[in-house]
Amino acid sequence: MSGFISEITVFLGITSQEGFSSLFRSITILIAAIGLVLTPIYLLSMCRRVFFGPRIPALATVKEMNGRELTIGFSLLLPTLVIGFWPKIAINLYESSTNALSQQLTLAKLIGLISNISQFNL
Repeated sequence: MSGFISEITVFLGITSQEGFSSLFRSITILIAAIGLVLTPIYLLSMCRRVFFGPRIPALATVKEMNGRELTIGFSLLLPTLVIGFWPKIAINLYESSTNALSQQLTLAKLIGLISNISQFNL
């Protein structure tokens, strides 16, 4: 399914980061697991209705796609397939900024922890 790569990326990212609290990680994983179950249910029921649903008489007059519409369709389909088969291409675009943000959050949490400890020692 199309959402599997993004869902497994969320699972791995949330479970591997120690900067998040256990409660936050548990809630996020629970929400992602619900999405993991609901996504194929929705997609398969949608495909069933599209391919095997009742024929709509108003759509019988719709013509086949012309060259412009095919070009637009393929220009949207090609990146979707490439990112679907090789997600590392998209991940490389945002990985450095995400790592920098993670380091900043870890540093801010560490500074907050140090300030809390220093308040108790006074």
